[in-house]
Amino acid sequence: MHVDKEELRDQLLAQVRADLDALIRTQDDAAKSATHSENRAEHSKDTRATEQSYLARGTRKEQQTMPQTGTPSPVQVAETYFARVCARDLSIVDLFHDDAELIGVGKRKKGRAAIHEFYSGVIERAGPTPTIEGSLLGNDERVAAEIFIQFENGAKLRAVDVFIVEDGRIRSLTYFVLKDRG
Repeated sequence: MHVDKEELRDQLLAQVRADLDALIRTQDDAAKSATHSENRAEHSKDTRATEQSYLARGTRKEQQTMPQTGTPSPVQVAETYFARVCARDLSIVDLFHDDAELIGVGKRKKGRAAIHEFYSGVIERAGPTPTIEGSLLGNDERVAAEIFIQFENGAKLRAVDVFIVEDGRIRSLTYFVLKDRG
């Protein structure tokens, strides 16, 4: 079975963008509704505007870190991941769940020990420096990033990384290597 990686990447990015757009529209609608003249209190027991402001605030918080637990958002986890790769910091493995999976180029690494072994080898042998092209695209559990990777030996690579993040840690990271466009 042949997988067209460019088409798959485009489909993933389109879905993540659509999910993010829907969340932003929900937040905008709730914020507008909270201040709309039809939602002004007609009497002391009328709480429509208050309820709408709570909804607006709640949808906005979905895109941010949950303050009561200190759990980072999926986008923050992905940003930390890329910072650690650039710093060649093997504590990158701490970002993964114990039973996480790393999937790419026909291979699957399962569990922290296997993922640590993978990153130890890649960082030591290749010295990758990823650069995110554009914005990270994320929702409540997924993040997609189109990246350009420069290696110490001068080699270059384009890829798309798709993270599944649960409870502030990476459950799965799938990477797709792309053909160079030009």
